[in-house]
Amino acid sequence: MLEESIWYQLETARHITLRWIAKMTEEVCDVQPEGFPNNFRWHLGHIATIQAQLAHYYIGLPLMLPDGYPERFANGTRPSEWMTPGPALPELAEVLAGQIPSLRAALPDGLAVPAVKTFERVGRRMETAADILLFSAYHEGLHIGMINGIKYGMGGGKR
Repeated sequence: MLEESIWYQLETARHITLRWIAKMTEEVCDVQPEGFPNNFRWHLGHIATIQAQLAHYYIGLPLMLPDGYPERFANGTRPSEWMTPGPALPELAEVLAGQIPSLRAALPDGLAVPAVKTFERVGRRMETAADILLFSAYHEGLHIGMINGIKYGMGGGKR
């Protein structure tokens, strides 16, 4: 029961992200209001990249990302550094929509499997696939909050 609840939370976070994508257009995806270091497109690619990197480096799964995503969307990257346009919204949506089902299929023994490497943040240790993937859902929520902030910064919504 607990494991299904964790998958449900991961799927819910992703459902919310995909709903944001459905409301976006390519035209606004690269808008970067003053004071914001990234745009909608970067945040969406970053969500996908970090979840895949966490699963790869700490759970030991293959890195399930299109070519170029880590270089474009990893921590410390910025869209202002891109030499070519980022992926289109349909590609980002496809990558994001496929991640949770792919993770579920790649973890047939469940979420209690020990991490191949402990993941640590702010003094907290995450030592199982469940710990690490729940952190990725938290991370996803942070970036959806940033997307909402950008929308507000563009004058497109209430807080």
